[in-house]
Amino acid sequence: MEFDRARLMNNINTLIKDKNIKIGELENSIGISTGYLSKMSKADNESMPGIDLIWKLAQKLGTSVDMLVGGDFGRSNDNLFQLIRVLDKMKKDTDLHNIEWKRIPKEYYEKVKSGEKQHPLFVPDFMGQTKLEQYSYDSDFTTDPVGIFADCFEGDMLEFGKIYIMNLFCNTKDEGATPYTEIILEQPEQEYEHGMEEGRLIPICSTLGKGQALEPYINELINCIERHEADVNLNSEQKSIISAYMNACTDDELPFN
Repeated sequence: MEFDRARLMNNINTLIKDKNIKIGELENSIGISTGYLSKMSKADNESMPGIDLIWKLAQKLGTSVDMLVGGDFGRSNDNLFQLIRVLDKMKKDTDLHNIEWKRIPKEYYEKVKSGEKQHPLFVPDFMGQTKLEQYSYDSDFTTDPVGIFADCFEGDMLEFGKIYIMNLFCNTKDEGATPYTEIILEQPEQEYEHGMEEGRLIPICSTLGKGQALEPYINELINCIERHEADVNLNSEQKSIISAYMNACTDDELPFN
């Protein structure tokens, strides 16, 4: 995709308005002259902002460079805009290793369907009063039959729960098997004054219907996850122990000084 200066400036102006930021204060905070962004927004201005400026703007506006340059915040309605922001936040957290992702092979779900393995997104099939030894994926986004299309991903968001990225297909009469993606959040159990509340499954979004507008953003998230698959992973307990140990060390004690 070629660099689109007009798209960039539209995204900047949309985020400034959304966050109720004064342009002058933003310009001052990133070290550019007052009125610079307004000049950049003019159609007859063909100058290109530097990557360092774009990075500073992305940081101040709470998004990534990729989304600021390639996204399209201006055409999004409020709900779509918030979903794009969520997906962008998940992508940033993936880069920072704040979400621990695991690839789940497509073949694994065959064991789930047969009842050999359990999965919260699958429910038992029924025929009359007889329970069959089969389980099927339970979608909140379509009533059409749904199956697993490709490998999926599960992410540990710690206190926020577990996130599922499901690569699926649905069988429709008109279009046949249509690949699409769903994202579902599984909230953990929560303790209240009067007892425990069970965890809940919350459907976040899909690429079906109007959700097709989210497809490039979901694909960016998946690409980001796949880039980090070769990274060394640490679970929350390991991170806590390492952090405590490092905080207890003085600079002189570190082996690489």
